[in-house]
This record gives sequence, structure tokens and C-alpha cells, in this order.
Amino acid sequence: MRQVFFINDKILNREFFLNIAFLVVINLLIKPLYIFGIDRNVLNLVGEATYGVYFSLMSFTVLFQILNDLGIQNFNSREIARHPQLLDKYFSNIMALKILLGLLYFGIISLSAIFFKYDKTVYPMLFALGLNTLLLSALGYLRTNVAGLGQYRLNSILTILDRFLLIIVCSVLIWVEPFKSNFNIIWFIHAQNATLFLTVVVAFWAS
Repeated sequence: MRQVFFINDKILNREFFLNIAFLVVINLLIKPLYIFGIDRNVLNLVGEATYGVYFSLMSFTVLFQILNDLGIQNFNSREIARHPQLLDKYFSNIMALKILLGLLYFGIISLSAIFFKYDKTVYPMLFALGLNTLLLSALGYLRTNVAGLGQYRLNSILTILDRFLLIIVCSVLIWVEPFKSNFNIIWFIHAQNATLFLTVVVAFWAS
């Protein structure tokens, strides 16, 4: 019996370290490519002023990100890892709660934008970035299900899948005519939302 446990521990440790190595490698490949190949070129195309507005609004939406979670990810990650059979029981209730939290989140950023007298011209960008934050929160929750079910390699892929897809989409938008000449920062945000949505769909299917 002890020998069986020893073998199982060796397999688990080997899988753990392989997954860590895999995660490090794909992050080293994807994230620098995104930063220097996409983000930097977006800045050059739209200009510092427009990118500054984008970055400021993104930071503003992230301020209220906690409203989308309230500890749900930590709770779910712990419970599903301990009791995978409870996934179906928790899933529908947590999704309903996250929808309510999402509505609360949009209400708060709307009221805050009014309070701080944001120019109405930035509202489309603000709400698109708010959707971005909601999708990130949904993906974070779904990834806890994937990890809790022991699908660590898939969970690692989900950490960079949206960036990988965004690199493909934005490569067309920022280097291919006529998209390059007419590129707008809102396209970049919509591309983020589209690739995040696809990643959420994959995570939903996997969990």
C-alpha cells in the first residue's frame, strides 16, 4: 500500500513540475510577443493621448473589479478541489450570483462616471472595458472549475489563450490594409472582448 502511495506521489509531483514548466514556457513565448508586437504597435497607431485615455479608463474599471468576485473564486477553487462532485450543485447558483454582481458592477461604474463627470464620448469605451473586466472575472471563475477537476494543463492553456487569439486578430487589424489606416482604439477593446469571450466558451465547455 505504501508503495502505491509513493508511486502516486511521484506521478503527481512529476505532473506538477511538468505543468509549471509548460506554464513558464508558454508565458515566455506569448506575453512578450503580445507586449512588443501588439500593445506597442497599438500605442504607435492611436497615439499617446488616445492610448492614455484607454489606459486611464481601464484602470478605472479595474478599481471595482472586486465587485465581480467577492471571494467566489477562492471558495470555489477550494471546494471543487476537495469535492469535484459538487461542481454541478454549485455551478448554476454561482453563475446566477455572478450575473447579479455583474449588473451591480455596471451600475457602480455608471454612477461613478456620472459623479466624476466623465465626458459622454468616452462612455462606449468605458462600458466596453467594463465588459472586458466581467469576462475576465467569468474566466477566472471557470478556470477554478477546470483546476479543481485536475485539468492543470488545460488551465495553463486558458491563462494565455485569450492573448494568443488576440495576437492573431490584432495582427490583422494593425498590419493589414485597410484596417491599419483606419485603426481605432475601440477596435482593440472589442478584439479583447471577442477573444476573451471565445476563451470563456472554451473554459465553460471544459468545466
